[in-house]
Order: sequence, then structure tokens, then C-alpha cells
Amino acid sequence: MAIAGNGTDAIYVTVDMDVLDQAYAPGVPAMVPVGMTSWQLLDAVYLLGQNPKVKGFDIVCVDPMQDPRRATVRMTLHTILTFLAGYMKRNRQ
Repeated sequence: MAIAGNGTDAIYVTVDMDVLDQAYAPGVPAMVPVGMTSWQLLDAVYLLGQNPKVKGFDIVCVDPMQDPRRATVRMTLHTILTFLAGYMKRNRQ
């Protein structure tokens, strides 16, 4: 975060759900093995939410049509809520 925020007023974060291992995100366009685990992603977005330089956040590459059990959609929702939990902690400090 120190490198990304060096000399900038704000950081914009885009989470590409393709970063997750295929076991955690079957509903993405570029499903591959050996990606991040769900917990690794949730830990990262929580920390990002706490960082005051992070001013924007979005998520890309979710394909519900490839995910009949909606595992990826649920993980996406968890990711958003975890980022917001970090954001709320930032505002209370």
C-alpha cells in the first residue's frame, strides 16, 4: 500500500474474481487452479477497506451463468461486505 499510495491522493481498487482458485470461484471467465483462497482475498480487502487512501472499489469478472450453485456470486457479496467492514472500522478510528 505504501508503494501504491506514494505520491497519490487516492487509490482505486479493482478486484478481479479470477484471482481466486477455481475451487472458490467456479463462475469466472478465466477459471484457473492455484489462485488465492477465499480467506486470502477477504483478508486483503479488509485491509484495503481500512486504508484511508483507498477511495474507490469495484469487482469484475463474475459470470453467474457459469455458476449454477452461485458460489462465486456469494463470494463476491462476501468480498464487498468485508471491504465495507474494513471501511467502517476506518471511520471509527
